[in-house]
Amino acid sequence: MTAFADGRFASELLRAVVGCASDAILVIDEAQHILVFNHAAERMFGCAAAEAIGQPLGRFLPARLREAHRGHVEDFTREGAGTRAMRPARELVACRADGSEFPIEGSISLADVGGRRLMTAIVRDISERRALEAARLASSAAVAANEARSRFLSRMSHELRTPLNAIIGFASLLRMEDTPALAEHQIEYAKAIEMAGQHLNEMIGEMLDLARSDLGAFDVTLAPVAIGPVIDDALALVARLARDHGVDCHAETGIHGATRVRADRTRLLQVLANLLTNAIKYNRPGGRVRVTVAGAGDPPRLDLVIADTGIGIPAGRMGELFEPFNRLGRERSGIDGAGIGLALSRKLVEMMGGALTVESEEGAGTTVTVGLDPCPADPVADGCLG
Repeated sequence: MTAFADGRFASELLRAVVGCASDAILVIDEAQHILVFNHAAERMFGCAAAEAIGQPLGRFLPARLREAHRGHVEDFTREGAGTRAMRPARELVACRADGSEFPIEGSISLADVGGRRLMTAIVRDISERRALEAARLASSAAVAANEARSRFLSRMSHELRTPLNAIIGFASLLRMEDTPALAEHQIEYAKAIEMAGQHLNEMIGEMLDLARSDLGAFDVTLAPVAIGPVIDDALALVARLARDHGVDCHAETGIHGATRVRADRTRLLQVLANLLTNAIKYNRPGGRVRVTVAGAGDPPRLDLVIADTGIGIPAGRMGELFEPFNRLGRERSGIDGAGIGLALSRKLVEMMGGALTVESEEGAGTTVTVGLDPCPADPVADGCLG
């Protein structure tokens, strides 16, 4: 107590406490002119104390709020000595020396000092907190929107597939050999109905898969997968399409059946079938599609490469390549599709820990590379499944 009786010591102590405070501290007189402006206030408002002291408090408030704020302070001084938080119901906004505005919170207190009524405001910049709150709200809204979209697509896929399967089934029945003879053009009509129905069914499945992958609700089960049989199965799935388009589609000889990657076999087959389908559809009569496998990189990766001699992609549109539903101007080409397969394929490959890249030259063809982690002879001992 003896030490604090020393006026000089008390003054220096107060100056030190105010100076090192992390919040801005401003003291104003009854005329609302600034008497104290600490280091934190200098940083917050972008103004040196020497420039702020003696200036009206309104200098650090937006012009639209100055008159109302002055009235609030006057009302507070008439209420008597005390401390209270600044009322959050009001627009609590301050203004830096450069004119930029930012949100604040704080408290204000009133005291009689040497016969003068002085007010002390402790102010905190809450810009970062507001930004985090906005980000959380935006994230929550995005999650809610994605969940609503997923529910909608799930319901719609069921509602669409029920009548669609009936259409496909009856179209198939019309083409069966034991059906009473149909005219040739009627058989072609039934074939067209069946093909269109199957295409629409595939599109519905891809849309649902894409929605699930966006929500992170799409599961993959990683295991050692032999590459050769998966490539053979994918080629078998697109063989009819390749014949119809007059495209030679095959894998290089000598892909060893023991060559394995860490993947989900079902999803890998889906990816390869999608990529081969694109390579055939966007090719030209007499064109080629080649599937090759090679080891590359450090750490080692196993690349599945699908190269075609098709129409290629304009250089200026490569940046749009993985945008869902973007067909890069091929909407009126007569080639069916919805622009989903490539975007979905990349998501599936990434979920398997791999990468999908595309190189293309307009008029010269496209090369798609799927890079996956290879699996050794003993996947458990070598950590392939870890």
